[in-house]
Amino acid sequence: MKVDLHCHSFCSDGELSPLDLIEKAKSSGLNILAVTDHDSIEAYQRYFSQSEQAESETTLNLHTGVEFS
Repeated sequence: MKVDLHCHSFCSDGELSPLDLIEKAKSSGLNILAVTDHDSIEAYQRYFSQSEQAESETTLNLHTGVEFS
């Protein structure tokens, strides 16, 4: 099982969009992904329905997370 529980999107200090992170996780063969942006849940608020669709097309299991300062 491949898991990444700590990655950041452009909603904080990352370079990729939440949807791009999902695509990268899928292409890397990850089973579980959590986007843990700094002090923000914008990735989930803004992209949730799109992420849900992207998640349903694969075995990727998407979890919520946040990194507090």
